[in-house]
Amino acid sequence: MVYSGGFYLVNLIDAALSGYPLLFICLAEVLVICYVYGERDIELMTTVRPNWYWRITWLVITPLTVGGLIIFKIITDTPITLDAYVYPEWAQDLGVLIGVFPIICIPAWFLFKYCREGGWIVQRELFKPAHTWGPALDEDRNEFLSQLRGREQRKNQPDGVTDESILSTSQLSVC
Repeated sequence: MVYSGGFYLVNLIDAALSGYPLLFICLAEVLVICYVYGERDIELMTTVRPNWYWRITWLVITPLTVGGLIIFKIITDTPITLDAYVYPEWAQDLGVLIGVFPIICIPAWFLFKYCREGGWIVQRELFKPAHTWGPALDEDRNEFLSQLRGREQRKNQPDGVTDESILSTSQLSVC
């Protein structure tokens, strides 16, 4: 703001960064946390399984709301102005470039790290947690692993069959 155009530049940057970039980054964060990171890891951090309200909010309501805000922003988009001054076309284009930069940085950093670590060869390894990942305390780690094993056992059983519904040999002899 030292020069006469400084205030106009600050207004251009403010207008360019306060709309689309925040909404797109917010949508990306919600989708990654909900669909990539997952409910199980949130349960691990908070030690409480999120109830139905939070699951519906994270998986459906929030992505739809942010998507609706993006669509609304696109429909109601107007040229950048400062009071009665309308920025010239080249300044509008500069504002678009300023706004796209933070959005492009996220996938660019991912691709940089992805290619640097070996690309397609190690793709599966990127999505696997390290063997040391999990709760720090041994008792918490053992409890978490037992919860995971219990879930896997329930998933692998046929429909309608639970541990309680399987008759023992003593129950069979009574029948």
